[in-house]
Amino acid sequence: PRSTLFPYTTLFRSRNQVKTIISEDLGIKKEMLDNYNIDLKRKNKKFVYKVTFKYMNETYTYQISAKTGCILTNKTS
Repeated sequence: PRSTLFPYTTLFRSRNQVKTIISEDLGIKKEMLDNYNIDLKRKNKKFVYKVTFKYMNETYTYQISAKTGCILTNKTS
């Protein structure tokens, strides 16, 4: 059986990976993403990181697959 701790241990190990994915998508340095919020959500039996942060007076929200690291959605407001 799969451990129920899987999503939470993955979350703590992957914070840096999530910053890398987003910084590469925006073409900026990881250091510019210091003030961000990251949550792990379950969506349709899959775990998804929801990341929200401000950059250049814009609010960005990303959803990233916890398993593959692929960007599922990104919004700017």
